Amino acid sequence: MNLANLAALGSAVLNFILQYGSMILDFVWGLALLIFGAYIPSLYTWVRWKIFINPKFRKVFMLKPNTKLNCILPSVTFPEYNEPEYIAYTTPFESVQFFKTLPIFAGLIGIETRDCNICLSEMVSDNEMQDNVLCLGGPIHNRLCKQVLETHTDQVAFEKHDLVSVRSGKRYSAVIRSSKIVADTALMIVAPNPWTEGGRLVILAGCRGYASIGAFNFISSRTGIIKLSGGLKKINASSIVYAIISTQVDHLTTNTIKYSKTKFEEIWAA
Repeated sequence: MNLANLAALGSAVLNFILQYGSMILDFVWGLALLIFGAYIPSLYTWVRWKIFINPKFRKVFMLKPNTKLNCILPSVTFPEYNEPEYIAYTTPFESVQFFKTLPIFAGLIGIETRDCNICLSEMVSDNEMQDNVLCLGGPIHNRLCKQVLETHTDQVAFEKHDLVSVRSGKRYSAVIRSSKIVADTALMIVAPNPWTEGGRLVILAGCRGYASIGAFNFISSRTGIIKLSGGLKKINASSIVYAIISTQVDHLTTNTIKYSKTKFEEIWAA
C-alpha cells in the first residue's frame, strides 16, 4: 500500500470518527451504564453492609471470637396446646422457621452452626448458661426468660400475655381473631451474660408464640439489622439493649404462616 492509499484510508477513518464518533461514544457509555449500573445498587448495599451495618450489628452483641451459642427454647406442656398460639404448630421449638433462621443469625454474629447448642428451658444446666445464650419464648413457657426478666422490671414487664414498657408506659398484646393470632409483639433484650464473663445474653420473648419467631427472623435480616443499628447511637460492652418488635401474622394455610410488616416499636439502651 502506497502513501496515497494510506492517506486516503486515514482521511476516511478520520471522517468516520468525526461523523459517528459521538454516536459511538454514547453507545459505549450507555452499554457500560447498562452493564455496570445493574450492579451499583448491589455494590452499594454490600459496601454499606460490610463497612457500616455489619460492624454495628456485631457491636450490639459484643461477641468474642471462637465462642458458642446456647439456644434455650420454651418447654410447653401438652394440655396447653389448645391455646390459639399452638393450633397451627407454631411453638418456637416446633417451628421450622427457627431452625432455618438459626444458621443465618449465628453467621451474622460470627459463630459456626456446629457451635450452636439447643436445649429446652426445663433441662438447662450450668453448661448451657456459658458463652452466649439465646433465650427464645416468653416467661410463661421459658423458665430462664422468667428468671432473667425479674432483674429488668425497671424497664419492662410481662403481665401474663401482655408486655408492658415501663419506659414508655405502653402495653402490648397479641391480636386474636376467630381463634387465630393475626398480630403479635415481642421483647428483645441483649445484655452481658451474668453467668459467664465476655458472653452475651439475648432474650426474644413474644406475648404469644408467634412474635418470638417473628422477632428472631427480623433481627436476622438486613432490614432488621439496619433499623436496629440506626436506633442505637452509643453503646458499649456493658450496655443493655431493649427493643419491642411487632409483627403481623398471615395464615397462608392451616399449618403455614408468614410474618409481615415487622418493625421496631421501641429501641433503647441502658
